[in-house]
Amino acid sequence: MESKIAGEIIGSQYHIRKIFPFVMGTLYFTDRTSARGDDEKRFVHALAMPSNASSSLIEELGLRDDMIFMPLENIFIEQNNLYQVFIRMEGGLLAYQIRKRSFSLEEMSWLVAGICSQLLRLELEGQFTLVHPQNIIITKSGAIRFLYGGKRGLLPKHLGRLSKQTEEQIRTDRLYDVYLIGVLIFQILTGKHPVEWGLQVPPLKLVRPDIPEELDQIVSRALSFNLASRPQIEEIMSLLKRVG
Repeated sequence: MESKIAGEIIGSQYHIRKIFPFVMGTLYFTDRTSARGDDEKRFVHALAMPSNASSSLIEELGLRDDMIFMPLENIFIEQNNLYQVFIRMEGGLLAYQIRKRSFSLEEMSWLVAGICSQLLRLELEGQFTLVHPQNIIITKSGAIRFLYGGKRGLLPKHLGRLSKQTEEQIRTDRLYDVYLIGVLIFQILTGKHPVEWGLQVPPLKLVRPDIPEELDQIVSRALSFNLASRPQIEEIMSLLKRVG
């Protein structure tokens, strides 16, 4: 997908002011003039249209869980790109917060345990998301919301591949989510993605001596390339509730 630049207009009304890197597609910060003449700020997510998108794509995207996802104000297709417009956001991206401040063990535990709980709920509902700081909003009221995701089979969970509702795909996605949870814990507590440490990722406890040994061990298992050693999401959530 070819990204637009600041100053261009999306959907005849959303004026692009800033462009943010995003885990899947592109995230634009825009403004528009309301019917009352007010200046309204909106985030707009853009994604190249999936090649096998159904005619009911827009309708089905609007059915995602608003207790987990940031509610959508508008969905439309323009020049083979899918645009999702979010309601006015009251909060901030987790990616920005990780860059700007440090997190205590208690803060991280509350946040990631909440994310684990949401992932389990989405699995039961046949929906998915991506565990990534760029995709997570912490609202002013302290709620955790995702930007990207929805019903399985509508949008890609992995680049070039839709997330289907099959037992095998759900197992694969779970292993992937566990790895991403491990990455997120490491990133929140150290301020760095594990890959930034090079080929040898240090034990989390070496960087954060204040964390308990059992947390260090479960993060190491989550990041392991040995898929059989990775913990279940429920196990991670249970531990975080204990140590936090």
